Amino acid sequence: MNPEKIILAAAGVPPEIGKRFVQRFVKVSPVVSWIPLTVSDIYTREYSSQLHERLIAKLRRTEPGDRHLLLRNARLVLLYVDRGDGGESHLFSQFGSEALVVPFGFPEMWEESMDTENRRNRAIDRLVQDGRAALRHARILLKIIAREVGDRDNKTCLLLPPKNFGPETARIRDCIQEASARRVPSIEDEFRRKLRAISDSIESTRKGQQRYFVGRGGIVYRSPPKARLRHGIAPVWDDADHDSTCVIRGRIRFGASFDPTFHYDCNIGKRVNRTFASCHGMKTLAKGTTHLNISPNDNVR
Repeated sequence: MNPEKIILAAAGVPPEIGKRFVQRFVKVSPVVSWIPLTVSDIYTREYSSQLHERLIAKLRRTEPGDRHLLLRNARLVLLYVDRGDGGESHLFSQFGSEALVVPFGFPEMWEESMDTENRRNRAIDRLVQDGRAALRHARILLKIIAREVGDRDNKTCLLLPPKNFGPETARIRDCIQEASARRVPSIEDEFRRKLRAISDSIESTRKGQQRYFVGRGGIVYRSPPKARLRHGIAPVWDDADHDSTCVIRGRIRFGASFDPTFHYDCNIGKRVNRTFASCHGMKTLAKGTTHLNISPNDNVR
């Protein structure tokens, strides 16, 4: 997949203009998954889940099954129409780990009637125009994120597993959500600065020149450098031990793909509690196990 090609989903576009908006937006970037939402409806957990399922169904049909090529060099963006009611939290909960979730649209959309062809055409024009601006903004952020999870994968805090590492991962997610909504000229420098500040604030330890983050329970997350053999195993679509969410989150973080063999080596000593959150449930380690691998999607082995 071309590094510049974006896998795009759209949420919240009114049904009166949804299909024509998607058709028009193909010239900017194809929308592979979308579900209309009427003015009177709100974002719900069910809506977000259905949109995610449609995205996965599309990717299963178009992405190769090869473990090393699946979602390679992908950029995943969810554009959502900001309705101003706080319901987008369900979208962030469903997509916020793997996609860059970016608002677009214009406030008057919910105040103006779309009962005539002229009004519908005007709404489509404005939505396409703002969608273009939102994608330009997304590309600025994705450039930074892609470098972090690509070139700097064994140094960045962006790949820390959210379920197991600790509350610091929520601060990272909130930082990215805030940046996605701030279309200002200074966003590139601002975003870099805030990510660096969060990274510097996380407890860590050093071995030589390498810095390792320290998570919940004092566990040190040691990330192997690229020069060493990595043995993380990201699942594929038909992996019986995982679901489709594990597949995506094992390859894409905050909209940019990362090395599917990347993992953290963690020594857990003689912990009394040997149960860890895994990518799609809980996992209890065998008695006597003192070492485990944790992938960015919380796949525990």
